[in-house]
Amino acid sequence: MSDEQLVQLLQARADAKNQRDFTTTDTIRMQLAQYGVNIIDSRAAGGMGSWSSTDGRRYVSRPPRCVSNI
Repeated sequence: MSDEQLVQLLQARADAKNQRDFTTTDTIRMQLAQYGVNIIDSRAAGGMGSWSSTDGRRYVSRPPRCVSNI
């Protein structure tokens, strides 16, 4: 999965979460899991939480962006 695809899915999931569309958030979470991306949700309003992937990319701050382990 490219960085662009990953960011698009993460943003779509964040938007759905903010709209309280949990069916969509769960669907996107499952799609991301198929690519080795693990989501840890934030309890804060509007917070995205964090994510990490099996290829070393991770998410630490908002808005979603890709960070390599380099």
